[in-house]
Amino acid sequence: MTAALVRTTTDFPSLAAYLNGYALTGSSLAQLHVPAWLLLADDDPIIPPADLARLARPAGLSILRSRFGGHCGFIDDLRGPSFADRLILEQFERHV
Repeated sequence: MTAALVRTTTDFPSLAAYLNGYALTGSSLAQLHVPAWLLLADDDPIIPPADLARLARPAGLSILRSRFGGHCGFIDDLRGPSFADRLILEQFERHV
């Protein structure tokens, strides 16, 4: 499905080019000079936690792993903010 969407709705020449455009593996984070958080879930069906071994680890990168969260889920309760929402708010409050 993603390949069809990329082919019909983007200017990327291929699915691989599209995915490589936002991949964080390899040296893409090596020049990171600001504090950053990476939140990932061990049950993510799209981005396996094993990919952590393929990341550059600059000093400003903090990695938070959650057992659950799927791919961008991190939902505690359908009526309120998610775990990710609270984490983002905490980081803004720490740096303000």
